[in-house]
Amino acid sequence: NQTTDNDMSTEIIKIINENFEASAEIFKNFEKSLRMKQLEFLESIKGEILKRQATSEIGDINFKLEITQELEKDFFEITLNNGFCIFFRIKNMNPIILVGNKSAYSDENKDKLNTALKNSKLGLKNVDWITDEWFVWRYKWNGIGNPTQLIEAIENNEQIKIAEYLYTIVQEIENIR
Repeated sequence: NQTTDNDMSTEIIKIINENFEASAEIFKNFEKSLRMKQLEFLESIKGEILKRQATSEIGDINFKLEITQELEKDFFEITLNNGFCIFFRIKNMNPIILVGNKSAYSDENKDKLNTALKNSKLGLKNVDWITDEWFVWRYKWNGIGNPTQLIEAIENNEQIKIAEYLYTIVQEIENIR
């Protein structure tokens, strides 16, 4: 396949060179298009989680999908009734899951989450940066690190796996009080 890929790259470069102005315009708008794809992907994760919620006994979960253009953050937020939040964030094609308690942060709540973390088999890790102290857990989601991987993730319904993983986190922290 490498020969085919090299031939295709050579052909694409030739086409770009012959249509340089149009290619520059495409390049200029590529990031906006990529963000739209990321948002579509986040919406599909939200839909998958809503399907699970409809057939669950977990109870009421509030969902938010928020885009902050200035900070180039696209994230999906699940806010639980006990004040804990789960974020699936895509920033610079670096997807990460964050768990914290922003509405009622305290050392006691952090201790409760850390106790739950020790018993968790989800691969969550303690947050190792100090920027927002209410984030307690993190998990890097691999396989969506570039536009090609995002396309493959969409084609392979990766949003179903992500939704299942997020929902498992919901189940683990829903009863923490």
